[in-house]
Amino acid sequence: SKRETLYGRISEQRIEEVGPWRRKYWKSIEQNYGRHPHFERYEKPLKAILFSSFERLVDLNGALIDFFRSELGITTPLLRASTLGVEGNKSELLHAICRKVEAETYLSGPSGRDYLDESLFHSSGIGVLYHGFEHPVYPQFRAKSFIPQLSTLDLLFNCGPESRDHFLPS
Repeated sequence: SKRETLYGRISEQRIEEVGPWRRKYWKSIEQNYGRHPHFERYEKPLKAILFSSFERLVDLNGALIDFFRSELGITTPLLRASTLGVEGNKSELLHAICRKVEAETYLSGPSGRDYLDESLFHSSGIGVLYHGFEHPVYPQFRAKSFIPQLSTLDLLFNCGPESRDHFLPS
C-alpha cells in the first residue's frame, strides 16, 4: 500500500515506551486545564487511556477517538481504511474507499479542491461535496477572547456534558 509516511505505514507506528513521555504529556494537560470547570469529570478516564499500554499509536488514537465520540454522543459508524483491503494513492485511494463502502457522496474539506480528482468519483456515480467549516464559539475558562481550533479536550474541559450543544446546528 502507498499509505505510508516517511517512517512507514501509519497503522504500524509503535509507541515508544522508553522515557517519561506519558507523564510529561499528562502534566502538560493538567497545567493547562487542571482548573477548568469540567477537568475533574474527564480526568480519570483520559488518564486511564493515556497510561494504558497500547503498542501502536493507531490504537491509542482509536481509544481517544472512541472516548470523545462517546462523550459527545456521536454514533456515526467508523471504519479503518486499513481494514477495507483497498489500495491507491490520494484520489485513487479515497475513490476506492468510497466504492468499497458503497458511498453515494464523498464529503471533502475545502482544501480537497486543490488535489481531488473529481472525475474519478463522477465516473463511478459518486458525488463530491466540499464543506466550509465554521468554528463554533463556546465559553473558554479565563479567555479574554475566544481561541479557535484547539482540541476536543478544550471543548470538554470548558463545557462538559453541554459540549455537543456547541457544535450541533440549532
